[in-house]
Amino acid sequence: GSWNNLIKIWNPNDGSLIKTLTGSSSSVESLAILPNGYLASGTWDSSIKIWNPENGSLIKNLTGHTDYVLSLAVLPNGYLASGSRDKSINIWNTEDGSLIRTLTDHTFWVRCLAVLPNGYLASGSGDYTIKIWNLEEGSLMLTLTGHTCIVYSLAVLPNGYLASGSGDLTIKIWNPSDGSLIQTLTGHTSAVTSLAVLSNGYLASGSYLDIKIWKTNDGSFIQY
Repeated sequence: GSWNNLIKIWNPNDGSLIKTLTGSSSSVESLAILPNGYLASGTWDSSIKIWNPENGSLIKNLTGHTDYVLSLAVLPNGYLASGSRDKSINIWNTEDGSLIRTLTDHTFWVRCLAVLPNGYLASGSGDYTIKIWNLEEGSLMLTLTGHTCIVYSLAVLPNGYLASGSGDLTIKIWNPSDGSLIQTLTGHTSAVTSLAVLSNGYLASGSYLDIKIWKTNDGSFIQY
């Protein structure tokens, strides 16, 4: 998904372009694969679009946010969570396009989302906090504080802990069950905007300047 309003489908084995999806009227900020194989995209026009990536057709358009849709996450029951610059998180039934619930407690935009092993939802925000939500009840369970700048990225580690990357140049590892801070990883010299867990359990972090690979058990980075 790109700021040129396009979504491209690629064959990663040979690098060939399979299909280009056109129909977004503004930048594509976030993508998620739905259980039925359809593709969801969050855009700067405040909507979420559902696509059939096989033929490139636009299936439906979900509206309800009032500002950029910055983040998407597929929930265990197949619903879709969306975080927006309007400070809210919406929960959608993408089959019929209905809005199930709106979560509000952040005081600035919701930049990232992650689904925890117990089905709870974690959200990171420009208000420097991470919030843990019980989606069955729509209730706020915990607020994690400790970052001193925007929380740009979240990733769930194999042991169930939650990693967060921030504009304060750090990555923090949390126990999302009780909200305790386990460790803080330092070494980046610019904002940590993306996180991913590798197949060997290591954590990859991307900043404006570099990518680092971390062993989260001792906080050391092994490659950069």
